[in-house]
Amino acid sequence: MDIKVIRNAFLAISLILLVGLLSGCQEYLEDILVVIDELLDSDSTTEEVASEAEEHEDDRDTALADETDDTDSDSDEEPSDEDNESNDENQGSIEMRELDFIPFQTLPTYISHVVDPIDDRLKEQYGSIYKLPLGFPLPVPYQWILVEGDSHEGDFSGLFCFDIPQDIDWIATYSDHYFQDQDVTHNTNPAEEHLVHTTEINFDRDNVKFEASIEYGYDEFENTCAFVNIDYDLSDGIAIGELEEIGQLEESRQRSLPSNYAELAEQASSPDNFYDHSPSNSVKDAIYNEESTMLELQSVEVPKIFLYDSYLVRETDLSDGGNHGIDLLMCTDIPIERAVSKHLELLENYNADITDFKIYDPEENTSMLRVATYVDFAFNDEFGTGSWSGTSYFYRYEDDDEPFSEQRCMATEMEFTAELID
Repeated sequence: MDIKVIRNAFLAISLILLVGLLSGCQEYLEDILVVIDELLDSDSTTEEVASEAEEHEDDRDTALADETDDTDSDSDEEPSDEDNESNDENQGSIEMRELDFIPFQTLPTYISHVVDPIDDRLKEQYGSIYKLPLGFPLPVPYQWILVEGDSHEGDFSGLFCFDIPQDIDWIATYSDHYFQDQDVTHNTNPAEEHLVHTTEINFDRDNVKFEASIEYGYDEFENTCAFVNIDYDLSDGIAIGELEEIGQLEESRQRSLPSNYAELAEQASSPDNFYDHSPSNSVKDAIYNEESTMLELQSVEVPKIFLYDSYLVRETDLSDGGNHGIDLLMCTDIPIERAVSKHLELLENYNADITDFKIYDPEENTSMLRVATYVDFAFNDEFGTGSWSGTSYFYRYEDDDEPFSEQRCMATEMEFTAELID
């Protein structure tokens, strides 16, 4: 039997079982054999089975709604004093939103395909997003965004949300190689129903000590999130800085821009100026289905000029002598015009000079490397230790021999030097 058929059958069984268990109705479990028969039929597709599963879920929701009408009066009871005391004890140093449990996350069809960059969505949902605090001791993937938190001597608590096309169990072990000689415990079946995975870390290396817990789940907006708590002593070689909102770098110098920059930026934000009207392949689906590999990129490795919902698929070290250089290929499902606008916005946060900005005419661009635009930039780093300069190309590479063919990608070459831009 074909492996793909077996895999589809397993997914379908899992879905129908879950629906049946959640509803408590035996009749839904009888549908398993019907779904299996359809999957074993070579003409049946995963999409058709997923559609049928959704119909079963709708039936279950209708049945539950009828039951709810009969039990509403029971749910109106006032909580006891004991319950209130328990809730008060569970409140941390910040008011955190309860993470909702969404059981379908492991299904490939549940991968979110949205056109709005995740940082825009999170700012609308939470009000603010924050930089990674100075002295933060845990390795944090570039895609993680801090949306709530509190930091004071000896304790940090924060909620990170992200859009990474992998199961939470995979995400939770993403950086385990940093702690190979440390005490790390994973729980893939936590008792709390709103959590999917928990990680406990006891770190003691090179005169640095701390204890960290990470709880993974889903917030009320169905974002994948991780609540991180770190306990430490200032004498243990660690001090985590205060939270600072992400915003524009304060510099006295005036940024240099092309004379027609405003016109170019407006043109770049319009989908009418790009070739990208035909459907493109999803890098999220490719990563989840192991057709493409997402490489590791830590938050502290590069400045925040890349989309938070883009994924590193290729990296080349361009360092030469005393200068540090990198070539990164990041792919995303965000439409190219939105990706370009977001890149320009993030560069503006660094008060970056734009030394060149070109938008290609799609009628003249007929090569496999379908470049939409490129941007030359230069900016000082936020710590005043040097400057970055480089070029970003946005394109869709049409080559069936590449795993990221027909995907929207951003290739950036940049170099860091110890000289500041005046």
